Amino acid sequence: MPQGSFGRLEANDPAACGKGIAVLVAIVAAGALLRLLLLGTSEWMLDTDEAVVGTMALDFLEGHQRYFFFREQPYNGGAAWEAALGALVFSVVGASAIALKAVLWAMWVSSAAVFADFGRRCLTAAQARWSVIFFCVGTPFFVEWSLKARGGYGEAVALTVLLLWLSRPPPFLVRLPFAQGAAFGVVAGLGLWASEMLLAWVPIAGLWLLLSCAQSDRLRAALGLVVGFCVGLLPLLVWDMNHEFIHAKQSVLARGLLGSGGSRLSLGEMIVSARFILGAAWPLAALGVAVAAARMARLGRVELWHLLLLHLVGYIGAYWISGLRYLEVPPSRVLYVLAPTLALLMAYGAEGALRAGRIPRVLATLALLIWFVAALFPIAPWVASGIPREMGSWRGSWSLLDAKELREELLAKGVGIVVANLWESHSLEFELRRDLHADPAAAPLDVTWRLPSLETHTPHPIAFVLNPAGQILEYVEARLQARSIPYDRTQWGHRIILSGIALEALEPETRLPSTYTHLDWSSVPRPLDGFN
Repeated sequence: MPQGSFGRLEANDPAACGKGIAVLVAIVAAGALLRLLLLGTSEWMLDTDEAVVGTMALDFLEGHQRYFFFREQPYNGGAAWEAALGALVFSVVGASAIALKAVLWAMWVSSAAVFADFGRRCLTAAQARWSVIFFCVGTPFFVEWSLKARGGYGEAVALTVLLLWLSRPPPFLVRLPFAQGAAFGVVAGLGLWASEMLLAWVPIAGLWLLLSCAQSDRLRAALGLVVGFCVGLLPLLVWDMNHEFIHAKQSVLARGLLGSGGSRLSLGEMIVSARFILGAAWPLAALGVAVAAARMARLGRVELWHLLLLHLVGYIGAYWISGLRYLEVPPSRVLYVLAPTLALLMAYGAEGALRAGRIPRVLATLALLIWFVAALFPIAPWVASGIPREMGSWRGSWSLLDAKELREELLAKGVGIVVANLWESHSLEFELRRDLHADPAAAPLDVTWRLPSLETHTPHPIAFVLNPAGQILEYVEARLQARSIPYDRTQWGHRIILSGIALEALEPETRLPSTYTHLDWSSVPRPLDGFN
């Protein structure tokens, strides 16, 4: 492998190599411990999508159902992967939110270890050190989403790192170009089942693999890549063929070609996303990438840095043009997949600034200090708060729920059936299933997001759990009052509980229309908070 601006495969000095490995291991361990601290203090609650993955894991564990994608959706195979892994963890330690999130913690630790190994072998010591620091510390957004069990996100980052590693693997695999290409292809094919967020990375990483091969090995590597990709894509292709290609029809590519994607994001929304994922010091990240781009302009050949910049610009461009959304708030969460790319580009920029002379070095050191203060400072109150970072945000107002406490509150009120909106019902469903799995004699409580009927439910007391900022609460209370149906009104957190209602008192004329099943969330905040 030629030497050059992209570093080396092995360090020549064994002592320096050993010291470098120790530093990288310490950084990865610090990142892992930081996330464990959050799991033990603040990240103990599932949002509604995570609760669905948890319920899927219980279905796997109890043998009720097997999933290929996110429940009742033709996409996000990563959710099925996390549910299957979650079922294994549940079988050992029992079902809980933390047990499910532990799957993502382990996935992130594995990703960080592979990322560090890539840096150790293929980057200069400074590049490796800074890239691993940026990957492990990053920003509160990147730390938070490394623990989100929503399917697709953790897998997208893990597979991005693995494809990067396979594009320039250890020597034993480099000497087997067909096997290297085949391994890359299999991972890439399976990755598109897990998450479409890999669509932009697969061709770029594949191109770098071929450019990294010796010219005499490229044909075999390319052949292996094609064969491996077909094998890896086979499960998704077979599923699609048996389901009228519903996954292919709803894919990002299909929606883009058919013009049925989201609407283009405004400049203001792009800035909201940049500030949200990169924190208060987001201009410093942009500056780091700009310095990296300036360094690339002086390189005499195509290096990985060029392809990383292409990935960053292409992905952000697709995000901006397509909108990738169905809500008014830009979906900043999909930018999580850029964590490895940003870490490498910022490291390359930081190294260049630190080597450019005294004044640039002083300015770069100051910028790095500001960056890390801005990245780490918000984490302290997050840990101290004992609640998820998302709590209190627009999305958190309807997607986060302490289902265990709510269940106890409802049982204390003698409720037998609870009607919540679609989002709260998912969190309650997981909590109830978790309790019944641990103790089949646990107090029963039915949960639904459709008004139950006497034909399908025994006449237990019913309660509504509603968001006061939504439109449904006013509608329900107006119906109850118009029919003179007695009820108790209780404030519980930022929700309202209407309880003490007899199911048989709800005559057909009192029943809610189908709009009740629609989204009952609060109005979008101004200015936007980025939580989506």
